[in-house]
Amino acid sequence: MSTIVHTVLFAMKHTKLEVMEIGLKSVWDLNDRIASQPQVCSLFYQHFYPTILRDTFQVMTDLRHLAGFKLQVKIIMQLIQLIEFNKITVPISINGQPHNLESNKAFVLQLLNSDILEAFPNLNAQQVEAYVL
Repeated sequence: MSTIVHTVLFAMKHTKLEVMEIGLKSVWDLNDRIASQPQVCSLFYQHFYPTILRDTFQVMTDLRHLAGFKLQVKIIMQLIQLIEFNKITVPISINGQPHNLESNKAFVLQLLNSDILEAFPNLNAQQVEAYVL
């Protein structure tokens, strides 16, 4: 499964428009199918959630991928809804280690905060936290 995920994420990051669109549609479809399978959802996202979220955020903030912005936002929305609706029932892991926060929601908020601060150093922590919330 890791090969499939990394392949569609690579396609999503491609600078060639047609390849990028195929990658984005594939990530969207993969998320949609996995989210509809409760017995698979938690196990899948336990391992791949941070990678999918970070890679999608990375292309969303890259001007070379502006053409895919609408679908990038929808993918981010899918991922946030998984957390909001508690579809992932096990702690998400990063680098093979489960997070040590009180919930997946707290983990994702922290992940988004740090990624946004890294991508936009001109913003301060309070601005980013307000945006993420």
